Amino acid sequence: MERAERRIAMIQRLCTESAEGRNDKNNDVGRLQDVIVYALRRMAYGALHRHAQGEATPEADDVMAAALYATRPDASVDVPALQRLLRDIVLAQKRVNPNLDCEADSCSQTVAATLALLKQDAPSADELNANRDIRSAMLILLALARKTAGARFQAASLGRRDGEVDDFLYSALTAGIPPQYFETQWEGIPDNYDENGTHGRSRNLDEWVELLLQGGRMALKTLEMADEAAADMYGTPQPTPVSLGHRPGRALLVSGGDMRTLHEVLEQTVKADIAVYTHGGLLKAHAYPRLRSYPHLAGHIGEPGPEGLAHFPGPVLFTAGASIGQSCGDAFFTSEGYPADNGSPGDEAAMKNLAQAMPGFSDEIFGGEITTGFGRKTLRAVAPQVADALRAGTLRHVFVLDACAADWSEGAYFPEFLQLTPPDTLILDLTGGSCRMADKSLGAAGGLPRLMHADLFAAAGFGPALAEALGSSRVPLTWLFSGASAVSGLLALLTADIGSVAFGPDLPDVVTPNLWAALGRRHAILRLGSPADDIKSLLN
Repeated sequence: MERAERRIAMIQRLCTESAEGRNDKNNDVGRLQDVIVYALRRMAYGALHRHAQGEATPEADDVMAAALYATRPDASVDVPALQRLLRDIVLAQKRVNPNLDCEADSCSQTVAATLALLKQDAPSADELNANRDIRSAMLILLALARKTAGARFQAASLGRRDGEVDDFLYSALTAGIPPQYFETQWEGIPDNYDENGTHGRSRNLDEWVELLLQGGRMALKTLEMADEAAADMYGTPQPTPVSLGHRPGRALLVSGGDMRTLHEVLEQTVKADIAVYTHGGLLKAHAYPRLRSYPHLAGHIGEPGPEGLAHFPGPVLFTAGASIGQSCGDAFFTSEGYPADNGSPGDEAAMKNLAQAMPGFSDEIFGGEITTGFGRKTLRAVAPQVADALRAGTLRHVFVLDACAADWSEGAYFPEFLQLTPPDTLILDLTGGSCRMADKSLGAAGGLPRLMHADLFAAAGFGPALAEALGSSRVPLTWLFSGASAVSGLLALLTADIGSVAFGPDLPDVVTPNLWAALGRRHAILRLGSPADDIKSLLN
C-alpha cells in the first residue's frame, strides 16, 4: 500500500449545524459514508471477538479509527477517497475474520464482491431500530465515537495508542445493532446477543444514557492521551498571547489541528524568510515551547472562514481538523494522504517555493491578541488563585463556552453574551470562536485575562481542581454548549459533575425530547434563551 494511502486522515469541517446533515455533500458521498459505517460495524464484532481472546489487531484498529473519522457529516472527502477507505476496511477484515479466504495482495475479486454486497445491504438508521429515542442515542454515540476517533488519530500521529480506546470504538459501533446483519460475515457472534445487539440484555433509555456518559469518559481519556503525546513531543503548553494580525512579508498559512504537520512546515521554512500563520484548531500550537521557539511562527488568522482564506496572499495548507471551503483558490494544499474534495497533496518544498513567488502581506495590521495555552496543568495550577479571588469578591463566576463557529457570527448568541458578561467574570473559550472579538479587550479579573482559550480536556480538569481549592462541590462555574457538534462535549463534561450546565439557545434535532429528559435525570441541563436574561439568571 502506498504511503499516502497508509496515512489515512480526513479534512474535516469543525462544526455542523445538523448531526444528520451532509454539509453540501452529494448523495454519492453521503451514501458511501453510510456504507463505511456499516462495514466498520461488521468488522467490529470480529475485532472484539479477537480482543476477548487476547489477540491484537493493530492494523485493523488503525484503519477503523481513520475510516470512522472520515464519516463525520462535515468531512471534506470525495468518492475516490471513500472507495479507498472502504477497500482498506475489507482488507482489514482479513486480519479479524478468517472467512475472507484470500491473501491481501491477491483477493481483488473477493474485495470487489464484498464491496458490492456492502453497498447493496447497508441498512438505514430506521432499519436498525424502529424506536426513535434509541435511534437518537445510537446517532449520538456514533458522533461521540467519531470525535474520539479524531483525538485517537492525533495521538497516534504522535506515537500514542491505547487498546481500551479501540475497544470502546468497536463497542460503540456494535451497540444497538441486531446481529442478523452480521451473521454471514462472522460465525463467532455469541448467542447471548439479543435482538437489540446488546450483549446479554436489552438497554432501556436510561441505560443508553449511561453508555453515552461512558463514551464521554472515554472521549476525555483519548483527549488526555493526545494531550500527553503533544506535551512529550513539543513541551508543556504555557499561557501565551497570540497576535491575530499580520506583518509585512511573504506568508504561508496552516489550518486545522495537526501539530506534527505544522512542525514539519516550520522546519522546512526556517531559513526561507516566510512568516507562518495558523488558523482554526492550531491556535493552541503557539503555547507549546518547541513550536513557539520558531521565530517565523508569526500569529493566528482567526477571523475569516474557509472561503475568506482564498484571499490569503500565500499558500494555505489544510491539515486534519481543517475546514475546507468550496472555493479556496488555487494556492492551497492538503496534507499528504488526506483525501479532499480539491487541493494538491501537501509538499513543504512546493509550498515554500510558491510562498516565495506570491506577494505576501504589504502592510502590518494589529488585530488584537488572544491568550492560549491554558492546558490541564496550567488551569489546575491557577485554580487556587481563582478560588482566592472568588473568596475575596474580586471574581464572581467562571463561564466555559463550547459553541460552533456559526454561534460566533455577527448577531448570533455568543458575541452578545461575551459583551454582556460583567467585569468580575472569567470566560474559557473551548473552540476559539472568540477570536472574532479579540479587538474588543475584556481586560482582566482575579489576576488573569478575562478571556482565555483552552481545550475540552483542560476545562474538564479545571472544574474538579476549583472545587478542591474551594473545599466545596458547589462552585460558581457554568458550562455553556451550543450546536449539534457540542453534544459530545456536553457528554464528556457531564461526567465531571461540577458546576451548572446550559445548552442552547436552540436544541439539535438529533436529540429527542425523551432523550433530553433522560439526560436531565442524570444532571440538570438549563436551557439558554437570551444572553441578558441568561447572564442574570446564572449569576443569581
